[in-house]
Amino acid sequence: MKKIFLLVFLSALFVAQAYAQDEVSGNQTQKRDMPPPPEEPKEPKQGPSFKDRVSFGGSIGLQFGSYTFIDISPLMAYKFSPKLIGGVGITYRYVSYDYRTALGNQTFEDHQYGWRVFGRYFVIPQLFAHIEYESLNLTSQIRLEPDGSGGFSEERSRSWVNSAFVGAGYFQGAGKSAGVFVMVLYNLIDCTEFYCPYPDRWLIRVGVMAGF
Repeated sequence: MKKIFLLVFLSALFVAQAYAQDEVSGNQTQKRDMPPPPEEPKEPKQGPSFKDRVSFGGSIGLQFGSYTFIDISPLMAYKFSPKLIGGVGITYRYVSYDYRTALGNQTFEDHQYGWRVFGRYFVIPQLFAHIEYESLNLTSQIRLEPDGSGGFSEERSRSWVNSAFVGAGYFQGAGKSAGVFVMVLYNLIDCTEFYCPYPDRWLIRVGVMAGF
């Protein structure tokens, strides 16, 4: 009787162990057959916002004495890519100087205003190529007309004078989003008006740029 009980006990133990191994093997096989859990979707990287791409700046020119010159030229630029920016600007200029005529010494004063568009391509972070188109409204002709009392009166004509500049510049950063630039430009359009906005076709311009 003891032998029979022992034999039944061993048989039951063997069956239970075999069943446990089959269950473990089945679970492992099921785990291997299961597809990997889906990866969480990654949020697409967002580029710079409009605010981060926009910067403001400009230049101011001052000269006093026998020749008085005041130039205020603000601008706004937009960064299309890390190397390419483009922008627009406006200009106001006041010019005053004395000159001689047959009637004696005269004073020339003129208020000039206009607009410009430009583009810059940065070859390296500090060095860039520059192109610009500018149009200024200014006094283009002065005529002396008889005033009916034996004297003469001055008659002026105004016109838009265009300039097309090409050149290069250097930008020196002065913080996270600000800096100073200096440019050497050449005017491709030869001025033939009575008064030209620039005394020479070569021009040196210094200004600042700052973002948010």
